[in-house]
Amino acid sequence: MHRYVTRDISTRHTPAMAAMRRAWSALRAPRGLRSFTPAIKGFRAGNFISVPGTRLRPMSSAAESLVEVKGATPEPEKSPWTSTASRDEAVARRKNLRISPRKLNDICRLVRGLSCAEAIAQMKLSDRPKAKFVEKVIAAAITNGINNFNMDAERLYVAEAVVGQGQHRKKMRYHAKGRFGRSKGYHAHLTIKVKEQPWSEDEVRIGRRGRKLTVIEAQRAIHEEISAKYESILEQFEED
Repeated sequence: MHRYVTRDISTRHTPAMAAMRRAWSALRAPRGLRSFTPAIKGFRAGNFISVPGTRLRPMSSAAESLVEVKGATPEPEKSPWTSTASRDEAVARRKNLRISPRKLNDICRLVRGLSCAEAIAQMKLSDRPKAKFVEKVIAAAITNGINNFNMDAERLYVAEAVVGQGQHRKKMRYHAKGRFGRSKGYHAHLTIKVKEQPWSEDEVRIGRRGRKLTVIEAQRAIHEEISAKYESILEQFEED
């Protein structure tokens, strides 16, 4: 490691050394500049700069532009989209749904991290009969976020989908020869939490997973083109 102040210079009482001692004590650093090894090549103390093996000398304007100031960060660019929401998240809950917690959790695994529009589409296309429960709760969370907290519906995604154990109702199941057994009616609680995704320059999708924005736009363009052709064919058929 370089010693930025040599032994003979450190023992002299110069204005530059006094300025560096004051700066060093303000930062609560240990006394003794010989053990000081800064992270950058040139250390700035007041208007002086230290270079390995040389005396402290005043810094020129050209040298000031070359010295990297530690901790300085460029100003962030203004994003084209800013959130106007009064809260970070919106929640919707449903209790005692007529489904077992294990089966409901299997359905919720399909929507965790997806955008809200993608999650509702997945639930509509799902072949699980109880997927309508999850779809209704997601729609309720979106409605709460838009109406109560002024969230942007296009940037909402499913942040959490928590499944809890509800009431277990015991029943009797009758068998042959006068015997009987027990059965349980399982219920589950569901909590859906949606959040707004902040804007970033390199964003690929809304949410942690799912279709990319480019894929969604391409599929939307194809759908609009097919719809336009279909409408034109209908108009020609009506005219004929």
